[in-house]
Amino acid sequence: MLVQILTESEPLGKDHQMVLETIDALASVGADRAVPILVTLAHRKRFFGGAKLRALKERSVDALVQVATPKAAAAIKEAAERGDRGLRKIAAARSRG
Repeated sequence: MLVQILTESEPLGKDHQMVLETIDALASVGADRAVPILVTLAHRKRFFGGAKLRALKERSVDALVQVATPKAAAAIKEAAERGDRGLRKIAAARSRG
């Protein structure tokens, strides 16, 4: 249900706050099923993304850290190596700390 909410929402638009809260809820469930949608959200791009985009990336990576499965750890490592500049910075900071 939570994954469906994220799939059908506008994370950088009118649904931004709800998406962030849903990501937190998904992180507390902590299942491998959450990893693909969290990766998709973390890799979102927008030319003028600003604070909303940064919050989305941070919250997605934090949720992957909370999920704490090998699949989530691999996703964080991949983001730190191959993500855009902002995502690499966020993922590297979260994987160290």
